[in-house]
Amino acid sequence: MTSALPPLRAHDSDFLWVDDGVAFTHDATGWNFTWSTPDVNCVWSDSEVLTAEELVEGGPPVRMTADALDLLARSLGREPSSLSWCRERRLLERIVADDPAGVLVQLAAMRADQRPPATAGPTLARTSGGGREPILTIALGAAAWAVASTLVLRGESLDAPPGTALHAANYAIEALDDSAGATGVLRDLIARGDLVPSARLLCHVRAPRIVHALIDAGAHPDALAPPDGLGSSPLQPAQLDATPLAIAVVLERFDVAAALLEREASLEARDAQGRTALVVAVQGGKAAPVRWLLDHGAVLECTADVHGRTPRSLALARRDDPSSRLLLAALAEKSGRS
Repeated sequence: MTSALPPLRAHDSDFLWVDDGVAFTHDATGWNFTWSTPDVNCVWSDSEVLTAEELVEGGPPVRMTADALDLLARSLGREPSSLSWCRERRLLERIVADDPAGVLVQLAAMRADQRPPATAGPTLARTSGGGREPILTIALGAAAWAVASTLVLRGESLDAPPGTALHAANYAIEALDDSAGATGVLRDLIARGDLVPSARLLCHVRAPRIVHALIDAGAHPDALAPPDGLGSSPLQPAQLDATPLAIAVVLERFDVAAALLEREASLEARDAQGRTALVVAVQGGKAAPVRWLLDHGAVLECTADVHGRTPRSLALARRDDPSSRLLLAALAEKSGRS
């Protein structure tokens, strides 16, 4: 099985997390920092000593709020506005607050001092396990749609988070929710040329409104994604070339599947292997996708795919799977009615 998609971080705490119990003192040895990091089973404590020069250059070794960083800067005898790690944290907080005006103020100050954001320093670096994360990526992951739209219009680049296997376009589609703001960001990204409406993107959609917008912009609901076009995926290799509807059903994104039907996707569309969504669902082994397809009128006795498989033959070969038991029961019920 391929690796699962990295979780999207569409809430404030994921980006604005700070270390617990942060304390700093100044003595003859330098600036002494102590802090703790909560884990599932325990709390880890750590400490580090920095010289004033090291602290001014790189910032503290811990995650702190913008207000706490401002206090630290003044303890060093510096104005917070003169230190990139203070300003980057302030920028991060304005992004997550979905405050376009505040973001633009911070960006203007950084540009005036020739210190572009998200290129150096610890504050934004630690939003992604140590990798630098571009500001549009942060806005998308935080569901800050007003900020994201502003950043698209001002030309900020679209990138996936550092260290992920997702394509940037796929990351954006995965991040977009069912709000009007997210739909607006999608239209902005399409207009700028970052996203081309396609089956590949439909396979990553999590929100019905985004399904509608992509199809209305030109994506065909039954088209197939290229074999290498999905990037990182939670699907098994045998499911990667399925139709967007089959993928949505197998992932149990039933609201997305319903949205595809609303835009005239076919339950009986065939993929590159000649499989219908029902064949793919039976292969998946779970009952819920099969039940959803049967409830929405999928054909039980469809013709075989290129490998000679039908829903019935698959279910008979894998009788112990929940999907197979459900399908065989449906076939028996149909036979009893005829």
